Amino acid sequence: MNVCVRQLGDFQLAIALARVIEQTNEGPILQSTLKNSVLPTAFQTGNRWLGSWAFWLLHRRDLAVRILLVHIQSPLDNEAVLTRFQTPLPDIAAVFGILVEEIGEPHYDDPSLALLFSQLRSKTLQAVQGSCEISGRLEFNFVLQMARVFCRMGV
Repeated sequence: MNVCVRQLGDFQLAIALARVIEQTNEGPILQSTLKNSVLPTAFQTGNRWLGSWAFWLLHRRDLAVRILLVHIQSPLDNEAVLTRFQTPLPDIAAVFGILVEEIGEPHYDDPSLALLFSQLRSKTLQAVQGSCEISGRLEFNFVLQMARVFCRMGV
């Protein structure tokens, strides 16, 4: 697995091999690959889908839901809309030891994130707790942004 990640830069192959060898999603090799390769890649590229998937497999379903909406830009003043209940992306990264300078620009114009958020938020109690920590204003701004994206797409 280390050769796949370090030499080939292919964490997907490492995950596939870990799943075949360990026959479970709970194995130490898969968990280590998720924490040390997948999450840093997700933060570095701003890939919220990948981050959500990794958090889901790490049984941090609250963060899997919250990472989809964190640090949304306000359409009026381009300032981040943060509340005391919301965990910004740098704080989530700090939990896993990822430097803030490494965080890439999140992809906010992906309307499929709204569908993923809708599906994940009601799956488990931990996911519901994570979605409860998202302010109503933040969720409204997220939905509004997705509506703008659909308008630009002509849908």
